[in-house]
Amino acid sequence: MEEGSQQEGFKVSDLRLPSFPRIGQLPAYKLAMIEVATAASHTDEPVSKWIMKVDKAGTKFEDLAEPGKGFNRLDRKLAASLTPTLEGELARRITNKKRQQLNLTNKFISGRQILWMIYDRFRTNERLGLVFTFTDLAKVEWLGDDKLVQFRNT
Repeated sequence: MEEGSQQEGFKVSDLRLPSFPRIGQLPAYKLAMIEVATAASHTDEPVSKWIMKVDKAGTKFEDLAEPGKGFNRLDRKLAASLTPTLEGELARRITNKKRQQLNLTNKFISGRQILWMIYDRFRTNERLGLVFTFTDLAKVEWLGDDKLVQFRNT
């Protein structure tokens, strides 16, 4: 059976995605995306590798343009399910990118490309480390030991 071919019979609503993450929720969001994609396709290994490519070091937006054999339907469902979760400036950027791509190639950007743009929103600039100093660290307010979880997630 072709990879991902068991995607037949799924509706967009079958991809129950988590809401748009905040920075402290990003690791759990990434894990949830792997779980959702795997559950939607009824297969494990190939789908997890397929979705994890989005977050792999060195992966570029362009690398994700083609879903790969057997993943077209899952990728379209991913795109359609991610779009309503987007917010603010990122939603505008993705909408513009979709329009641009549609005008140039008569194709939408892929679901994995949308996910890549979400992850990219949270990537840090390597040079930003030079901006923060010990003085900045000293200004961090400690909320107390009983608020450690809250402190770590902000």
